[in-house]
Amino acid sequence: RIIQESAVEFISRRCVMGTETRSVPRSGGVGSGIVAKGAAYGNDDSLDDSVVLQATKFAQGVPLVDEDLSDLAGVIDVISEKGAGWASSYAIHLDNACLGSTGAGTVNTTVPFNSVYYAVRHDDSGANYTADTNYTSTASLAGSGGYGQLTALWKQYETSRFYSAARSVVIAHPVFKDVLRNITDNVGRPIFRDTAGETTITGYHAGASSRDVPMLLDVPLLFSLGACTSGVPSASPNGNPLMVLGNRDNLILGVRSGPESKQERLPGQDTIELMYRSRRAFHVGFESALAVLEFTG
Repeated sequence: RIIQESAVEFISRRCVMGTETRSVPRSGGVGSGIVAKGAAYGNDDSLDDSVVLQATKFAQGVPLVDEDLSDLAGVIDVISEKGAGWASSYAIHLDNACLGSTGAGTVNTTVPFNSVYYAVRHDDSGANYTADTNYTSTASLAGSGGYGQLTALWKQYETSRFYSAARSVVIAHPVFKDVLRNITDNVGRPIFRDTAGETTITGYHAGASSRDVPMLLDVPLLFSLGACTSGVPSASPNGNPLMVLGNRDNLILGVRSGPESKQERLPGQDTIELMYRSRRAFHVGFESALAVLEFTG
């Protein structure tokens, strides 16, 4: 359930964390040059540094009374239903924290890390990135005018050093489905149909190696309810819908443990508590590798 509903869990570059903090290299690539016979090699001057991942625990406890479990036995599998319910909430909560949180991140708080939205809207001197360079806001995406705005967004990413056709992905809020159906190209053809032009995209997670998804302007498109703005990340965010385009290798997800669950009986009570948790960290690689569209209409 989590892999199917969380775009971040499915598509992000996964870094296993042996401790709660891990430093991950951020490579600016390596250049190429021409060297004359017998001449010295030129030194690469690409940007290289590292980003720090700090794990935060996403968790929830669910108390269940013995009588309720007994009364519902044979009707529904309560424990499985609760687990599936948490999985859906966690998927949205994580995606919202990684994609749309508007505040500065602090580990082990309600805003645990800087989201993609926050990253592209702030300076990053280590990456030579200027705030809002790859950010666009619009209140209308109708008709051919909307097509022009989308192609401008694509240009922001396609003209960057980090463009890669094979590693490109779009993550958008489902609200964009209706918006995209009403956008036409410069000769009046619809640019998006839900089931037309599907492609198979491979995820990083071993348990969900591939998925059939629609295409948007030749880029695989994933939908997530967490792809919207929110001051504090939530399992039910309701801010402005977001579209995130870019190189998936620059969505770095730290995996410390989980998702996992356990049961405990509360002392002196006819109650068991289901406990669900997942410890995750997140950091953007290079902001120039991503472009964000905020829809305010």
